Order: sequence, then structure tokens, then C-alpha cells
Amino acid sequence: MRVWDFTMPRRHLTLTLSNQSEVFDLKYCDLYMKEGAPEDPLIKPQDLPHGKDATLEFSNSPNPNLGITGILTYRYGETDSGFAISFLVPVYHQNIPEIPIFCLQFLPTLQKPILNPDILKHPNADLYSDMIRHPVHSAGGSGFHVTGSSMTPVPDSRLTVTLTDA
Repeated sequence: MRVWDFTMPRRHLTLTLSNQSEVFDLKYCDLYMKEGAPEDPLIKPQDLPHGKDATLEFSNSPNPNLGITGILTYRYGETDSGFAISFLVPVYHQNIPEIPIFCLQFLPTLQKPILNPDILKHPNADLYSDMIRHPVHSAGGSGFHVTGSSMTPVPDSRLTVTLTDA
């Protein structure tokens, strides 16, 4: 997997995970491009310290006809108890603000959910495979969209991703 080094104006990425009264600052994460990603992606990797068991990657969309620029994938660790967060965010090229912000609710999954096997026959099942294993429940924000399972989310649990010009 190739790490991209851009000399263009960088964007600063801040990840904040909020679970009820606890706030975890995850801004120190890996941000990298998958092989074959666009040369001039909408979201560029940042020069951030590695660590915190978090990764964020942006890859080229396999279905650009839908107007999707690419897929933003975020993963945060996994402990002995099975806690893990993983989701995919299709990134659209329409109406992307200069400072895009989106929030997602999640459920820390201690076991894999029971799924209807028909969902794996969906045309985008390959895109949603990680999200299916660790379901995302709702999301909002200009230019971003994500779908997930109908399992009940943990109240007031959310991940906020903020991109601003450095």
C-alpha cells in the first residue's frame, strides 16, 4: 500500500469519538491512499503522526457513474473484548463544502450481527463488507451518505470527522 506525499496545501483532519460523557481524541491516525486511488483525490492524506490504532483511507470509487468520487474507510482498533469500529463512507463530488463535516452513530459490536444473507447479494456488498461486520447506524452532513444496520445504537455515541484547510 503506497503512502502519498503531497506538496499541495494540506488539510488538517481531526477525529473526535464521543461516547456519552467520554471524549477520545483520535486525530493522531494513519491517513493514506490505496493503490490505484485518483492522482488528485477530493480528500488528501495528511502528515499526521501514526498510532492510536486508527486508520483512515480514501480510495477511488468502483462506481463513478453514481457520482461517487471515492470511499472513505475508517477503522479504530480492536480489543480482546472484540470492540471495533469500521465503516465506509461514499464521498460524492456534488455539493462538497470547503469544510466538510459529517457525524456518524455507531454501535461497538462485541459479536458479529446476524445478517440476512440477501444483503450480501447487493451490488455494493463489497463496499459495505466492513460496515456490515461493524454496523453504522446513521449519518449526516453535506455531501456524505452512509447506510447501515437497524440495530439500536448506543445513545449519544458519535464520531465527528472535521476537515479544514491547514
